[in-house]
Amino acid sequence: MSATSPRTASRTTARGSRRTARRGFAAALAAAGAVIAAAVPAAATPAAEDVTPEQELTDALTVVDQYWTDNYEWYFGEEYTAPLVYTGSEGVQGMYTSGVDSYACGGEEGLVPSNALHCAEPVGEDWIAMSDDLLHEGTAQIGDAFVYAVVAHEWAHAIQQRQPGWTAPWTELQADCIAGATLAEATDQGLLSWDEGDEEELAVGLQAVADETGWTDTTSHGSAEERIAFFQHGVDEGVEGCLYDGLQP
Repeated sequence: MSATSPRTASRTTARGSRRTARRGFAAALAAAGAVIAAAVPAAATPAAEDVTPEQELTDALTVVDQYWTDNYEWYFGEEYTAPLVYTGSEGVQGMYTSGVDSYACGGEEGLVPSNALHCAEPVGEDWIAMSDDLLHEGTAQIGDAFVYAVVAHEWAHAIQQRQPGWTAPWTELQADCIAGATLAEATDQGLLSWDEGDEEELAVGLQAVADETGWTDTTSHGSAEERIAFFQHGVDEGVEGCLYDGLQP
């Protein structure tokens, strides 16, 4: 089966998040990072709620898109144009099936296994997607918070493309920073809340899957410790604290 073109895929539509509001994020994330080596789970813990990974992906796309719809102009003084969201052969918005779906990005195959990406086509034609195996393996090993972190990170690359003057040379770590800011501020604004254990899921999870997937390759994305530190910086300092002015080391 052929994949739906990102150029004709619909944008995510805003709807209420199924979660309830809570923050208290940075301290718990730091604490989880401090015991990260000993805390990596040997197996997945079943979710208390009967929510599929596909539904988590839909929710995450909705929350992150709504956050930037509400806040982009305030930060940058420009109208917001959202990236497109790829829909593959299974019909799940944002998800492609590894080994089945195929679509080019920059003249090369974009839909590689165990990965998520932002394809930097011209603004308004750029698109975001996540593979089914990364979605399911990440949710099983880490938990649903992983899905939100991946979506927020890839959306951050879309923001970098729209604001090259604020983009750091360390694009992947900056995207982690923006992702942390996005999820924390979305929580403050009532779009999202954290279930018990979500903070630890993110910190422990990045260590658990380091180098196991294209999305967690430490040679291109930074070490788990670096990623946690940048993510937490975004939580602490917000989007403005992640923007690069050419002066930071």
